[in-house]
Amino acid sequence: MESEKKFISSISHLLAVHEHGKVDVPIGDDSAVVSVGRHKLVLTTDIMFRGTHLSKLHPESMGWKAAVASISDLAAMGAKPVALLAAMGFEKNSSEGLGKRIVKGILSACEKYGCIYAGGDTKKASELTICTSAVGECEAGVLRIGNVEEGDVVAVCGLVGNAALGFKSKMLSLGLGEFEKYFETPEAQVKEGRALAKFASHCAATDITDGLFFTINNMVSRKGLGAVIERLPVSKGWENAVRKNGLDEMEIVNGGEDYVLACCIRKGKFGSIKKEFEKQKLMLIEMGKVVKKKGIWLKGKKMDADGYDAFCD
Repeated sequence: MESEKKFISSISHLLAVHEHGKVDVPIGDDSAVVSVGRHKLVLTTDIMFRGTHLSKLHPESMGWKAAVASISDLAAMGAKPVALLAAMGFEKNSSEGLGKRIVKGILSACEKYGCIYAGGDTKKASELTICTSAVGECEAGVLRIGNVEEGDVVAVCGLVGNAALGFKSKMLSLGLGEFEKYFETPEAQVKEGRALAKFASHCAATDITDGLFFTINNMVSRKGLGAVIERLPVSKGWENAVRKNGLDEMEIVNGGEDYVLACCIRKGKFGSIKKEFEKQKLMLIEMGKVVKKKGIWLKGKKMDADGYDAFCD
């Protein structure tokens, strides 16, 4: 297959026929939304492989990260996590201890976010594989990735680049333990998502897994728009560590796996949402604005917004 995007596009019309009149939010967003009685259930699934996603992690972190990946997708819709399932494929010579440690990691993540670990499945596999599926419930509005308008404020709900710097530190043995924790045990922004959901009709949201510029472009390009970035949401410590170790700043800031929420907010509502975040002691960083000109622009330069492709990288 040529690319993940093209494959998803090729099956979208097939699913659209099947889902007609049954699915409130179909394929293409962070999660699907289905109405069941008075409730809106949010459904998502994510798959990870040892070589691609879980390298340099101890088993507890593997389980934690696999669970957080799905819980973060719920957060991006403004949903409260309810339950999680995990299917695991183990290599032939895997020990029972490995499986138990992965399960402990999944349990830890579920306990943190008030999510029931409801079970799953196990099989033999050629490569260690963890597939998580999560169910959430929307108590306020549902956040949509494509609810974007020209003039929106582009913002993020936390600092980015920390996970990619942590991964680079582990790969190169740089000893940046304060950043490695962001790669090993990332956090899902459930509180931030639920705060944004109170203003769902006035903003778009998604979580940053495949790179900052790709994520923003994935929101704005759906409306044929672009974005001008005026500020990178990184810490001074991050900047110092990147320079000291001679790393490529753009590569690291766009490395992904931060699980921070990115959002586009109507300019007239940004102040109200910012106050709500301050009230809850949450972070909301203004980065730039949505513009007519396509692409993601930083200091007058068009940035690479291709991001990670699961079929190519």
